[in-house]
Amino acid sequence: MSNFDYTLYFQYQRAMELRESDPDEAIRGLNQLRDEAIERNDHGWRLIAEHWRTQVYINWKKDYITANRLAVETAIEARQDKYKIYQEYICVQNDLLLVYKGIDPVGYAKEIKEAIDLTIGMTTPDMSCHYCMNRDLIDYHLHIGEIELAEEQSAKFFAMTENNRHYRIEAYEQLCYFTKQKGEWSDLLQIS
Repeated sequence: MSNFDYTLYFQYQRAMELRESDPDEAIRGLNQLRDEAIERNDHGWRLIAEHWRTQVYINWKKDYITANRLAVETAIEARQDKYKIYQEYICVQNDLLLVYKGIDPVGYAKEIKEAIDLTIGMTTPDMSCHYCMNRDLIDYHLHIGEIELAEEQSAKFFAMTENNRHYRIEAYEQLCYFTKQKGEWSDLLQIS
């Protein structure tokens, strides 16, 4: 752990603390983190900064135009071999599909599926992005009208989240959605 860069870590923590209360300041901090990571040739911290810049634009600023530009630039940059050893490599690909979903999930269906196919096999159950990508696959099928495939993926997602409380809530949400769509009211009551 002697190579761990605490300076970059504390910059990251400060930006994360500000993302909800002052997203513009969080972005400034993440830009600084990104620039310093590039200067230090630290590919891991660069991907972390790139990922969270895009996330702040998506989730707190609701600026999909800027998020789209950042996500595309970062996804292209991150496809170099030097980045593929970092978990955030998958996160930045996921950012790309989140932007596409936020702008036009049907119009960008091809790009969304490409992003999922590129990265889902690179995930393992010990990675958060494993659950994100599998959840995104449900949304993809729903958006393009493949309801049966979406429901099958939802069942798989429910099974895989048995021991993961955070994603289990999302799995229940999906299960409730399909149960409601079928009008199975007694089952819906039991699930909820």
